[in-house]
Amino acid sequence: MRNVVELKALMEKVNDYWIAENPDVGDNAWERAAYFLGNIAAYDVLKKQQYLDYAIEWANANDWDFNRNENHNTTNADNVSCGETYMDLMTKYGVEGKNSAFRCPEESLLSGVVQKESYGDRLQRTA
Repeated sequence: MRNVVELKALMEKVNDYWIAENPDVGDNAWERAAYFLGNIAAYDVLKKQQYLDYAIEWANANDWDFNRNENHNTTNADNVSCGETYMDLMTKYGVEGKNSAFRCPEESLLSGVVQKESYGDRLQRTA
């Protein structure tokens, strides 16, 4: 079994590789959103400022929005998964973002539309 020091070194190696190979932070679809949840988790453990800066760059590049949904009323969980990182940036780290990160879930709840999410979506949210 690996010890904590080895696991942290591996976490840093993997995330540093990702950032070096992906200078374009990418879109805000669920695939990148899942990565950025891990990036923020790595920041929480390693406190490496580059990881927080990369997440802020991603949020800004995507205008803190949900998968380019200008009405903020999507009912597909894949389109709002980026909001988890946006909310962490604003609430845990005091980054000034846009309120759209909170608006979409509120409007979805008020609309009465059932969220279209898969087993994987529910599993990710409980992790």
